[in-house]
Amino acid sequence: MVSLPRVNQIRHSVVLMPSTGKSNSWSVFAGNQGGAALVYFGTCSVYDPSSITTPYVCHKRRMEDLVTNSGSSYVIFRLPQIVGRSGNKNTLLNFLHNKIVNEQPFDLWQEAIRYLVDIDDVVKFVRYVLDQTEHRDLTVNLRHAACRMVDIVTRLEQISGKKADFRAIDRGATYTIPETRGITGVHAGIEPGDQYANRVIYKYFASGTVVDKKRKISSW
Repeated sequence: MVSLPRVNQIRHSVVLMPSTGKSNSWSVFAGNQGGAALVYFGTCSVYDPSSITTPYVCHKRRMEDLVTNSGSSYVIFRLPQIVGRSGNKNTLLNFLHNKIVNEQPFDLWQEAIRYLVDIDDVVKFVRYVLDQTEHRDLTVNLRHAACRMVDIVTRLEQISGKKADFRAIDRGATYTIPETRGITGVHAGIEPGDQYANRVIYKYFASGTVVDKKRKISSW
């Protein structure tokens, strides 16, 4: 089993490594005996035509190039929208949830989609890939079923019992995240399926909100 080292802080793709305390471009160093690798966490937004020219995605691509040309064994994990317990109000779902429960207006790109992933499943997936020493010098995509932004807002409305106050904007795009060498979340014990996004949203946002506990997620 790979033991992921503890880092002090990860923010905007920059890490403060505990050994030096200095800013370092690599996200994390990890590996096991005989299979150490340089690991970087990229973004699946590189496949989103509405996002590929943004500073964030351009930065991620430049960092990936640095990793692949570093001369070290590496694994790049391209991750979709991560969902978990966080005090960061600027994450996508936290932003939407706070706007809805506080009855504040916001703009919604009605053509946009997002691929959601549970942070617990990210850990499972990364450990699975790093444990297989043959998985080196490659970029791995973690993907699940796509979810429309409009549907994400609907789920949060149902959980909170409040109606979202948004202005629909004709922006955004649909896109597909390709599979990598047959490596999927299923191999790491992650249950996919059409209801995956619903389960993840319910897991992190239903607690402490007004919601009919008897309602089946599959009926959303």
